[in-house]
Amino acid sequence: VEYVNCNDGEESIINGTMELTITDFSGDLFLGLYQLAVNATVTSLMITTPTEMVTANGDTAITIDTTRSPVVTTGISGTRMEQTTSAFTQTLINYTSDQTLEGNLNPQEYVSDAAGTLDHTALPGVVTYSTTTAFRGVVGQYPRSGDFLVEGESSTARLFVISETTVRVDIDEDADGTLESSEEMSWDEFLGNAG
Repeated sequence: VEYVNCNDGEESIINGTMELTITDFSGDLFLGLYQLAVNATVTSLMITTPTEMVTANGDTAITIDTTRSPVVTTGISGTRMEQTTSAFTQTLINYTSDQTLEGNLNPQEYVSDAAGTLDHTALPGVVTYSTTTAFRGVVGQYPRSGDFLVEGESSTARLFVISETTVRVDIDEDADGTLESSEEMSWDEFLGNAG
């Protein structure tokens, strides 16, 4: 698909190319029970709004499995995806992200994990990240369990989920195995959403 000054009706103009290839399909779309795999490549895909311009280049593979509905599994992975704005450039390298929706539970729950490498102009170097214990929670709420590790060239940070309201952040500034700080805070504080 090639976009040339495509207006989405919401004040966004899209230019660039997105190539989609279905690499696998089985099941029945009409019954909603299927396995689908799609490869996507974006080339100079530029989205311009009245306040921002974002350009993306790279590749991603998308998988969807609804054959165990109401349990639905989705995955995204790729070798490289670069995003550039007026403020920064960030590149995901060898990245994966998987999520399972457990629609058979009441309330519905999710399980998610991610891993990869991030190169961001706001960071002094490249960092790797991984979900060492998958996040689990009720749909629409913060996770109630899981932990996430970020490793830099000479430091580490680990997020431990204590509950759906509270997390702990452990920081080892010189990666020597001794924590320089360990702080509990709310999810909102951690994500910068606190009033």
